[in-house]
Amino acid sequence: MTMISSPLCGSLIRSLVLTALLGGMLGGSAVAGDPTFEQILATRLVQSIAEQDGRVMTGLDGGGVLVWDLDGTVVDRWTAGDQLSGNDVRAMAWTGSNLWVTAFGAGLTRVQDPAGNPVFRQYATNIAGLDVQAVTGRLVGTSERVYYGTAGEGMGLIIDGLSSAVYTSGQDGLISDTVNDLH
Repeated sequence: MTMISSPLCGSLIRSLVLTALLGGMLGGSAVAGDPTFEQILATRLVQSIAEQDGRVMTGLDGGGVLVWDLDGTVVDRWTAGDQLSGNDVRAMAWTGSNLWVTAFGAGLTRVQDPAGNPVFRQYATNIAGLDVQAVTGRLVGTSERVYYGTAGEGMGLIIDGLSSAVYTSGQDGLISDTVNDLH
């Protein structure tokens, strides 16, 4: 038996082995369909916390919202797409009816029944600006009123889920069109 020892031979053998290994995975009849992607949330800075009915929602900078039970177990994760309007959560507010989540650069999301079976409605148009960084709200009688502050576009109002007024420094006397916090 003769052994061939050359760089070309070693390269050829590696190519044949890779072809044999990958050929079975890629060339078979079980070719994968559309890929499925899952977001992986790295460690993030907690920007906001809200509690409702035994669930704690933590808004993360770039990581969406993690929902925890009282035992400290993550029971749900909300991210951009079908749930939140964006992942860079700056603030959250419970109005007594809904949870409102700001997403810097992507608007607001209203979450009905956040501790049970959440239903999401995104507000990414017909609002003062997408760089939302503050939110507050409450029920006035049976009417839900939500105020949100933006980075440079003033302060907006949503009444019973419908976008309403926008207040600015030029028209309404705000000190600045950048609203960092609301209470």
